Amino acid sequence: MGRPKLGLPVADGTPLLERPAAALRATCARLRVVGRLTEPVTAPAGFAALQDASPRARQQDTPGPDGHGPLAGLVAALEDGDDGWVLLCAGDLPEVDAVLVAALQDEAERDPARACLPEGARGPEPGFSAWPRARAAEVRARFDAGERALHRALPAEALRRWPRTSWQEIGGADALRNLNTPADWHAWSGEALPEA
Repeated sequence: MGRPKLGLPVADGTPLLERPAAALRATCARLRVVGRLTEPVTAPAGFAALQDASPRARQQDTPGPDGHGPLAGLVAALEDGDDGWVLLCAGDLPEVDAVLVAALQDEAERDPARACLPEGARGPEPGFSAWPRARAAEVRARFDAGERALHRALPAEALRRWPRTSWQEIGGADALRNLNTPADWHAWSGEALPEA
């Protein structure tokens, strides 16, 4: 996007991050926004900021092939507390609402020993997923061994897919649309990116 996207204003003037944040506020008890210490993280109302699990010596790195990515955030969230689940929701999912979050929570509870990842058109959608805290040590071990992909944070037998047709019945076909590029923004909003 050429700038921090989570602060981009949506049609009502609120930041993009506020859309999924509102859904989580309505459904979750403990709220955290996870990021690297070197990045300015403005936590939405009701959220506490949490440092991700990137090794301190590497925190000046930029995201990319050698970065630590979202898995560093998942590790930190799993290790922050002892309640049963971490529900992971990327900040660039503007169509996630409280109904879909509650449905993911219910779906995850059907098999509490495994992480629950919605199935997307091209595979799992780990940016909106539920992870049992009981698996925190396994996720940490894979992260420490160099894994960076969320959908490989656990062995296949510890992951469960939420069928695409099931979550789309609840949230609609575009419920897990994420916004990574100006073209994504235009396709979702019908408008060009706002002026910087």
